Amino acid sequence: MTSTNQTHSYPGRLICFEGIDGSGKSHFCTKLSEHLTAQGLKTLVTHEPGGTAVAEKIGDILLHFKDEALEKIMDETELLLFFAARCQHINNLIIPKLQEGYWLLSDRFTPSSYAYQGAGRGLGWDKVQALENYLPPLNPDLLLLLDLDISQSSQRWQAQATRDRFEKMLQKNGDFFASVRQGYLQYAKKYPSTKVLDASLPEDEVWALIKKEVAKLS
Repeated sequence: MTSTNQTHSYPGRLICFEGIDGSGKSHFCTKLSEHLTAQGLKTLVTHEPGGTAVAEKIGDILLHFKDEALEKIMDETELLLFFAARCQHINNLIIPKLQEGYWLLSDRFTPSSYAYQGAGRGLGWDKVQALENYLPPLNPDLLLLLDLDISQSSQRWQAQATRDRFEKMLQKNGDFFASVRQGYLQYAKKYPSTKVLDASLPEDEVWALIKKEVAKLS
């Protein structure tokens, strides 16, 4: 979040889902979109890294680069690429749609960089914040952190047919994801407006908690 910790002034709404892999972000993004659309609201589900043509190209490198035996993606490069994709995403999709009155539901946003690159990669808070300061000031109307322990995360993603660079890393380095989870919890402590939900609860209970928080935006 930006230093003001205030939401934007656009007519639309921005709801962001955060959490480690396997926490249910994508599922609940889609479910919430269907729920809000049924109420007559204009909704759009988006994700990071991606959301626009350029951001998707950058995201493909970040998630699916296969030649790291030849050339490793440096941690700093990873951070810069995520913010390059985010710059495209915010300026060319999120802000225009918010101006049109859409309810945008984003699977990941800036907090992911604090958790994955700041904490997981060990780059620290300040480097991430310095890059965030280059972007238009834009805080979500609602930030939902689906908190899940590492063992449950691993069990869930193992059922997936395809895995990206980060999901493959979970198989090899659980300590990385433990650091990511702690990074998220530290972020929520710094920004108490973050709603931390227990993603280990049964799906219907998590869904009820999400709807309760979203209803406060109406």
